[in-house]
Amino acid sequence: MQIHKQIELEKHQKVGNLIPLIMYPTYRKPLFYGFFFQVLAQTTGVLVINNYQVLLYTNLGLSGSTPLVLYACFNTWASSCNWVNSNYSMILDRFGRIRITAIGVIRCAVCVAIKAAMVPKYVNGGSKAGNAIGVLFIYLFVTFYGGCIETLMYEYCSEIFPILIRAQRVGFSVRGLFVAALLFTDVAPTAFNTIG
Repeated sequence: MQIHKQIELEKHQKVGNLIPLIMYPTYRKPLFYGFFFQVLAQTTGVLVINNYQVLLYTNLGLSGSTPLVLYACFNTWASSCNWVNSNYSMILDRFGRIRITAIGVIRCAVCVAIKAAMVPKYVNGGSKAGNAIGVLFIYLFVTFYGGCIETLMYEYCSEIFPILIRAQRVGFSVRGLFVAALLFTDVAPTAFNTIG
């Protein structure tokens, strides 16, 4: 009954393009949060890891078909983690979307830091154990990203907007994903060439 009343109330409100929505503080704040949330999800480095994963494995000294097999396993595991995250909303409701996302982002950052520390130390196959640790932390990264962030970033953005403006504002929020994706995937090759 409450949902029906809310829909009836929102039908009588006139909402046009983005400019009037920015004028309403009640709409402006979720608009910022949605955009920021999408950018935050990309700051984990997920696209750089996914797009340049074969290079990351090669930098650890792995060669032949091994990097491609690891990449295929990575994507399979990521899909499984996404499925868990999207199908167990009771966990999200119990612990809260922001808390789960914060846990995921922090754990992703730790995994990326440890992986980055493995590369200069074990570059070009310096140690099988060091290479295994580097690969392990790439997989732990996607476990936390897929299990805590991936599907949640879209769910959160759709939940914070009223039904009347939801589709348009989720579209605006997803722009944050594309802005961050463009930035990170554009600078990554330069960083790999200059930093290593």
